[in-house]
Amino acid sequence: MTDVERTNIESYFENINNLIALKEALDRSLKHTSSEIDFAMSWLDDQYEEDELTLHDSYNKIFSDQYTKTMKQVLENILPCWRLINKK
Repeated sequence: MTDVERTNIESYFENINNLIALKEALDRSLKHTSSEIDFAMSWLDDQYEEDELTLHDSYNKIFSDQYTKTMKQVLENILPCWRLINKK
């Protein structure tokens, strides 16, 4: 096996490992986001009747803060993988 072939194979394995890490990060992000959505929907179901669903400013702030927190967590999961992919 030549040095070029060896380098190519090592590069392929590194790319595969990076893709596996990205998939795992995306899976974690999806699970986290899904659980946040499920929690918010169950909370809304407990709080309001269907015909009176208007959120007050305080609830909008709570949901906005939680959305920001969730998106930050998603980005923290994905960013290391993104950096690995783009380092080349």
